[in-house]
Amino acid sequence: MTTNICGVLLAAGYATRFGEQKLLYTLPNGVKIIEAAAKTLKTAIPRCTAVVRNDSDEITKILIDEGYDIVVNPNSQTGMGSSIKCGISSSIADAWVIALADMPYIQIQTIIKIKDLLEQGEKIVVPSYKQQHGHPVGFDLTNKNQLLKLNDAFGAKHLLNSNINLVKTFEIDDPGIIQDIDRKQDIIISN
Repeated sequence: MTTNICGVLLAAGYATRFGEQKLLYTLPNGVKIIEAAAKTLKTAIPRCTAVVRNDSDEITKILIDEGYDIVVNPNSQTGMGSSIKCGISSSIADAWVIALADMPYIQIQTIIKIKDLLEQGEKIVVPSYKQQHGHPVGFDLTNKNQLLKLNDAFGAKHLLNSNINLVKTFEIDDPGIIQDIDRKQDIIISN
């Protein structure tokens, strides 16, 4: 049974399509994108690490205020895989729930369900909304070496595809798992 679970929030991206630092953009509800994503993950998993760039002081301060351990990715320009490696290697855990900082609409119960399935012994846990896989994704300790060997430019999709027999997918009524914010028009006005 897995009980030592760490949330890993990936917040080291460059937001090139958004036109400005999107994680600091304020949503219609008055909360910054980074705050919304950070609060949700931290509420579901009390022990969390955030991976940031070395030039993101304001984001880092927000995450520290939210109670996150901070890891700076010195190679953030190389891509998501390098951030995953930083987050995993910096936290001692039996499992990780890897979340993206530009996905502020994920519901707390989704992350709790991922955590519960990891605690029950699942190896890889992926939420699904209307049969579309989403985030965050949970990995247990048996996946650590493969996570640390990820290609810097890519996330863990290859790991999921090559270990499909270990993946536990569950359907949940949470459109937030597939709603990342890449452009300003991705922001949901009614939320």
